Amino acid sequence: MPAAQREAVTEVILRDRAYLVVADAVGVPVGTVKMWVHYGPSVAAQSDAWRLSSPNMPSHEVTVR
Repeated sequence: MPAAQREAVTEVILRDRAYLVVADAVGVPVGTVKMWVHYGPSVAAQSDAWRLSSPNMPSHEVTVR
């Protein structure tokens, strides 16, 4: 997951920041942030790099349907 997308997902989901605030901070349209947040968890579940950078993610494989 690209760094900007990871930051947006973290800010909206974990820190409960508004989409518009995050979009302004990252420098992308608000619709892009909404899409990233919508698809972020499924992308993160498939990414070994995300698990390694986030101690709260499960260490086992996760199947996303």
